[in-house]
Amino acid sequence: MGGPVNMYVSLISQQARMESAPGTAPMPTWAKNLLWESSGPFRIRWITINDINFHRVAHLTNRLNEDQPVLIGRDGQEIDPECGAALCRLIDDSANFHRNYNENGGK
Repeated sequence: MGGPVNMYVSLISQQARMESAPGTAPMPTWAKNLLWESSGPFRIRWITINDINFHRVAHLTNRLNEDQPVLIGRDGQEIDPECGAALCRLIDDSANFHRNYNENGGK
């Protein structure tokens, strides 16, 4: 089947919140009762937790959404691979900065 899928979770506020944590999310109990013809529920392994200001990613445009800024999208909006890779780099850079800042006592 397919390869890994990157999921970006954004809250409506002045920041995009990228949620992640080691391990996998538990399967919801209601999912056992689904009778849809689909791939079924899937587990998510979150990799990075990070708050990033919208202005840090606003320059990225998404070819799969009429070249609009990546900040503009709907639930389930696909992001083209180049834009997704750039978004991942910015999130990782921000997370590394915050981690180093906190480990060095805010210095």
